[in-house]
Parts: sequence; structure tokens; C-alpha cells
Amino acid sequence: MSRYAEFTELKIDTPEEGILRITLDAPNLNAVGPQAHRELADVWPVIGLDESVRAVLIRGAGSGPSPRAAASTSSRT
Repeated sequence: MSRYAEFTELKIDTPEEGILRITLDAPNLNAVGPQAHRELADVWPVIGLDESVRAVLIRGAGSGPSPRAAASTSSRT
């Protein structure tokens, strides 16, 4: 996992062999700030060089609504 140590705004782990999990865990319902946004863009080339990764899972921590749910809710108001 040391190859991912530079991505300090992203929680990165491997829950199973071949699966890389990126967890967004920031205030304000896991809003992606400028640094996390840059890291999300920069992490993909690193993942592409990691031959042990077969799948990537991105999730938000906590129990807040997903961005899709939040967008559909706000469009009704």
C-alpha cells in the first residue's frame, strides 16, 4: 500500500485480493475538496501500474445520501 501513501485525502485499502477500495471521508457529506479532487485524478495512473488490482471500488463513508440522491432530491425543491 506504500505506493498510495502520497494520497493523503483518500482512504485506500484492499478489502480482498485484487480489489482496491477508495473511501471518501470528508466533512460535509464527503464533499470532494480541491486536494481530494486532484488526488482522485492523480491516483488512476498509479492504479494502472499496480498489477495486483483487478477492480476499484469508490465509496463514501458514513450514512449521508449519495450525490445522485442529493441531486435528485434538490431538483424537486
